[in-house]
Amino acid sequence: MNMWQKWTKYLHRHVPLNPNRQNDDWIKLIDLLNFNHDLDDESRQVLLQDHDDIQHNRAAFAQKLLDKGILLEEDLDHLDEYHADELYCHALRLALPCYHDDWRFDAEQLSEFISLQIHQPFQIDFAECGNDMGVVCRKLEACSAFTLLDIASGGDDYGIIVVPKTHQQPILEYAEQLGICILSFNE
Repeated sequence: MNMWQKWTKYLHRHVPLNPNRQNDDWIKLIDLLNFNHDLDDESRQVLLQDHDDIQHNRAAFAQKLLDKGILLEEDLDHLDEYHADELYCHALRLALPCYHDDWRFDAEQLSEFISLQIHQPFQIDFAECGNDMGVVCRKLEACSAFTLLDIASGGDDYGIIVVPKTHQQPILEYAEQLGICILSFNE
């Protein structure tokens, strides 16, 4: 199943966010994603504030994205049209160690990113994987205790995060409960 099919499948089962839900699932998701402890207390607080802003004050969160060059001034006119999952995608991609690239990703740069995250050498080249992130994921899983997930934006890009294989299922479950599109390459 390619990324577009996964995204479409996600949208068909997507349940609108419950604005009254507790922060507990968000905190649990952050903790699972923060397995390397890359987020300090201040960064975690920023993510908690992002969650609150996405739920209750989108203008504040949009201003943050505008300041970072992610949104343009004209995007502010359509802020109410943004789905919360798109905004959560930006929040997570900004806060976590994340490999951003087009669907035609650079295998060497991705290998360097993965090596840094797992604290051991990892190498894959284009001849071995083409543009198939599933091949990269399977190789990583075969040689380590880690896997890859995509914080999906809905576009044709990747927001790749490295997580322990044991965290994958709970991350996917919390993300689905929160209405955030995090995809596995194992489906």
